[in-house]
Amino acid sequence: MRKWNLRLQRLEVGQMETNNRLIEMIENSKREGSNYLKVKRLNSQKADIVNFSSHFDIVYMDFIKIEESLKLMYKIINEKIDLEPTKSSLILLKEKFNKDDYDMAYLNTLKREIALINLKILELWNNYIGQKTAAISGVLETINTIIAELPERTILYQKKTLFSRAAPGSQEAINAIDEYTKLASSLIAKLDLKDSVLNFLKLIATGKNLTLKDLNAEVYDWLQANGFSSKINVSFTSNERR
Repeated sequence: MRKWNLRLQRLEVGQMETNNRLIEMIENSKREGSNYLKVKRLNSQKADIVNFSSHFDIVYMDFIKIEESLKLMYKIINEKIDLEPTKSSLILLKEKFNKDDYDMAYLNTLKREIALINLKILELWNNYIGQKTAAISGVLETINTIIAELPERTILYQKKTLFSRAAPGSQEAINAIDEYTKLASSLIAKLDLKDSVLNFLKLIATGKNLTLKDLNAEVYDWLQANGFSSKINVSFTSNERR
């Protein structure tokens, strides 16, 4: 009987030890799992922070470029663009990020705002270019066949490419526009066009309506002599013009 009791006690002790080992293994597994999840969350947060930071830097630099462009543009145009709301939002977003609070959705909203502001600046700049060069550029395009072989044409093309691609409002672009208009005026003067012919070409270049009053004998003879007569279309309208 004593042997049986001793055997039973040993079995119970063994079972307890086994149970304790199982409990310890389970607890260790839980701790390891918890640590794994913590590390995973930290890595995910770290990736989000790096992603936000890199995107914020790009958006902020785009905004700085816009500020610099507007400073240059304000020297030549009167229309103003209010950047303060966007600037304040960027500063607030930066302050929140420094406190580990970052909002990628809001950053994307500001990114779209800045893109729209940039489009507005380009619109203002293109309007300025048009005011300065459209008329004379249109005249040159109309008489392109006449000036095709002249060396000034290549230089004019280079100047036009320069101010079209340069930063809006930059001194480089403004200088190129001035040089373009002066060279274009000089080239047209070199052709020794009569006033009536030049006025006619300017009207065509600016898209204004023409009447028979504009097509006098001098203009007609010049068009005939330079092979433009076949390019003139005649139409009637019931609306009274000019």
